[in-house]
Amino acid sequence: LAWGGVGATAQVLFDPALGPTAGDQGWTVFAPPPVVATINPEGFFLDTRPAGTPGQAGLLRETPTPLNAAEGFVLSWILRVTDEDHRSGDRAGVSVIVLGDDRRGIELGFWADRVWAQSDLPLFTHAEETVWDTSRAAVRYALTVVGSTYSLSADGAPVLSGPLRNYTAFEGFPDVYEIPNFLFLGDDTTSASGAMTLGRIELSPIPAPELLLRRASRRGPGRDPGRREGQAVHRS
Repeated sequence: LAWGGVGATAQVLFDPALGPTAGDQGWTVFAPPPVVATINPEGFFLDTRPAGTPGQAGLLRETPTPLNAAEGFVLSWILRVTDEDHRSGDRAGVSVIVLGDDRRGIELGFWADRVWAQSDLPLFTHAEETVWDTSRAAVRYALTVVGSTYSLSADGAPVLSGPLRNYTAFEGFPDVYEIPNFLFLGDDTTSASGAMTLGRIELSPIPAPELLLRRASRRGPGRDPGRREGQAVHRS
């Protein structure tokens, strides 16, 4: 593993206690006025509501180690959605984008009452979803990616799962979907707005026993047991 072995510990990508800005921790902070972006004791607060639905803002970066789906990885973050408003059933005012080293990944939309995934066929349409209260409290979400699938948990409870997507058919500007090992958390659309507080963000490998179980569960009858399977985002 790129982390230096299966016993490697998580990499802290963001910790609000380290302040004073997320930019000091390797992130690009895109928050043009009148968007509000501040760090408080609870975390990084981002609010695009003052700019209306056309407003966009967020945290973005490339990860310090490759996001290799064949090996598997877990990205976790603490998030509370204070408010969210959207003009389309295919858009969200709070989104998370995670792209691996092969540019496959997943974009998740967070509404006040559910979490859902963006499809790649048709591109950027509402796919699998789960009813979930995203605004009740700060929740630790954990996105596990391994092979060709993802699964999302919230404070340890399963929330959503499905296939990884390839969004490289997008032709807008700027096109972050062409960037490998890419993360975005914020509002990436001109058709929604939102307010959120982000806490600690961590990246870690999948523990070896869990990774072996996940690989075994994907093997069908008769298969070889030794074979392995393997800027802001401007969008209206």
